[in-house]
Amino acid sequence: VGRAGVGKTQLVMQICVVAARLGYGSIFIDTEKKLSLQRLHEIARERSKSNSSAQNHDDEKNNSTQDQNVCEYIRPAEVMKNIVVHAPASTDELLSVVSQLDEEIIIRSEPPASSEDSSDAQLPIKVIILDSIAAPTRRDFGGGSAPQRVAAIFQLAQTLKRVADQMQVAVIVINQIDKVHSAPVDQPLEGDVSSVKAALGTSWHHCVSTRIALEHYHDPHNTSVLEGNRVRTASVVKSNLVGQSRMLFEVTIIGICQVNC
Repeated sequence: VGRAGVGKTQLVMQICVVAARLGYGSIFIDTEKKLSLQRLHEIARERSKSNSSAQNHDDEKNNSTQDQNVCEYIRPAEVMKNIVVHAPASTDELLSVVSQLDEEIIIRSEPPASSEDSSDAQLPIKVIILDSIAAPTRRDFGGGSAPQRVAAIFQLAQTLKRVADQMQVAVIVINQIDKVHSAPVDQPLEGDVSSVKAALGTSWHHCVSTRIALEHYHDPHNTSVLEGNRVRTASVVKSNLVGQSRMLFEVTIIGICQVNC
């Protein structure tokens, strides 16, 4: 969750690239029409260059079978071939796409019919991205349709949790924000996630098991700190597995990169 422009879509695009590098395909459900295939290809290309450069400086890694597979799957063509994109325009269409995820994952995981087809085999789906859950429900349900919106959110959450559990896949859902509390001009945000309020209220808050909040380190509207505007924070604010933690990052040509201070 995070405000517009903080790097949410950049993060999930990078996750798709990393998944392909590890030998897994992804399903990207784009409800906001913000997925840039050009940017996705750029991340894959630049990370491929970075990975190749690192391997050239490490003969031991370069000779290992595992790293040879890594090099193969991080090629941009491999990444793009193994990302399935859906672009539902409404909540009903989103529910329809989600309800068919099981079948789609099973079909993609089937081995090739013959050895001749093995070179064109698609990677098994292990990642599902929904960017975002708030967009269609905000468009379709007005202020007087709260019960219908809550019912749709619970149906989506229930289906995604079942798919994650039964298909053994990672489900990553992007959420928008409702409000932003501005900090004083002379006071940096320092990634304070309390400055933003996630959309969809408590009905969605209790549906997720892990929540990561992205925020700018400095107020993006404060022109006096343009250099610092590039730094963002990613904070674990809810998790059943780990405690609260935070990291600093920047969005670069190769994607999300950690910043050490």
